[in-house]
Amino acid sequence: MDDESYFDNRGVLDRITQQYEKIATAKELPDWANEEYPRDRPVLNGDGKLSCSLINRVQGSPGTSFGHVIDLPHFGKIFLGELEVTRRPGNPAKGVYDQYRFHLTMIRLQMGCLASGSTGVTAADSNGQGGDGHGGSGQGTS
Repeated sequence: MDDESYFDNRGVLDRITQQYEKIATAKELPDWANEEYPRDRPVLNGDGKLSCSLINRVQGSPGTSFGHVIDLPHFGKIFLGELEVTRRPGNPAKGVYDQYRFHLTMIRLQMGCLASGSTGVTAADSNGQGGDGHGGSGQGTS
């Protein structure tokens, strides 16, 4: 089995696109969310970065929720399970493989009341280097 990058995997890219579209087409979407999650938002925009959430839906929350976001009037915004994957391309011909960084923020807050600011809670980072897809040449670190 080949070791395919998330950046090249059509299934992964399609699921991220669907996640963005669900947010962009949500009822009662606030103006700020229309700007941050526009329709037809590109999954890959040339910056070597994929962003998505591990959360697809929040139910039973106060305020307005869409996708992984909860918008609480007079409080702010809560973003859940945000994952960012960055890739630095290597040169397999020279034995240098792509390097990846995974950054997971379980809870990100953007205050929107009298006090303003933002914070991330329970963030985790992991990085590593891809291999040749045959189980031996890649080295990983964390």
